Amino acid sequence: SINGGQTRIKAYRDEDVNSSDVTEAMIGMLHEHKTHHYAAHTASGSLTSRRGVVELMKACQDAGVLVALCTSTSVENVDAIRAALGNALDFRAFSSITTIDKIGAVKPAPDAYLHCLSELGLAAHEVVAIEDTPVSMASAIAASIAVIATPGAMTDDQDFAGAAMKVDHLAAVTLKELDGVLGASAHA
Repeated sequence: SINGGQTRIKAYRDEDVNSSDVTEAMIGMLHEHKTHHYAAHTASGSLTSRRGVVELMKACQDAGVLVALCTSTSVENVDAIRAALGNALDFRAFSSITTIDKIGAVKPAPDAYLHCLSELGLAAHEVVAIEDTPVSMASAIAASIAVIATPGAMTDDQDFAGAAMKVDHLAAVTLKELDGVLGASAHA
């Protein structure tokens, strides 16, 4: 699996000998159209936060635990999600939002996590990442961050063997369990 819209499009082009005439400019235009359609689809009202996300974020916020959004997608996609979720998820609760415009390489490279750690002034052993794909999990692990995996419908059958914990949804995760994952990673 390949992360990153333009990176993924280039990989498909490079795999297909019949696509050798697809230029970088064409890839850029295709990605721009994809981003537009993603934003339109997201705005359709069908997007909801995954089970337990809002509650875990609130528990962290109430306990003074920093929460960050660490992605290698575009600012435009994050803005589309923010708009679609409306008041369901308060993006002001994020102490840091890292997007592709702030980093050099998409996940599974550790760049997004390394940038986020730097912005927060934290070390990897002080952080737990929550990821829903093996590619994104690999990014956190490459930055020496422990991971709680919460696969979605598209990734449930994939390998999350490197995760410190795997759950179906975040309603199954408490602050005590987050602390336990931190404690285990500090002793690993």
